Amino acid sequence: MPSSQASSTRAPTNASGKAPEARQSLKIWFNGQLVAADQARVSVYDHGLLYGDGVFEGIRAYNGKVFKMRTHLKRLFDSARSIRLNMDFTLEQLEQGIRDTLTANNRRDAYIRLCVTRGTGTLGLNPFTCKNAATFIIVDSRSEEHTSELQSH
Repeated sequence: MPSSQASSTRAPTNASGKAPEARQSLKIWFNGQLVAADQARVSVYDHGLLYGDGVFEGIRAYNGKVFKMRTHLKRLFDSARSIRLNMDFTLEQLEQGIRDTLTANNRRDAYIRLCVTRGTGTLGLNPFTCKNAATFIIVDSRSEEHTSELQSH
């Protein structure tokens, strides 16, 4: 194996020096249930993965208050409607999902990523073969880490 491909014995770290495994203890809101991050799974046949077919919002929480949550969620629903993606959860259920995810992860200041994929389908391009959209909410600490990771690349 060339030296550029040799594996290191040191665990990979992110910009803050934390091992990515530290995120495994986080809880993810996945299709209406809080699950351990390392247990959340999206199918390799999900059109969100295969074709980028889905919608998302990046949201922030500051001191326990989600910044313009209703505005973000309305935009998510508008985006889903524009690509004819049926939402499996109501706006109110997603609001509660965000709150539950923040609470479960003991986060008052956080970056929140809410994603809705088209769901599992065939390898063909027809989005209407897809069943059961995957909806998930991830939270992580709000920090300079996100900015410094971008600047280091």
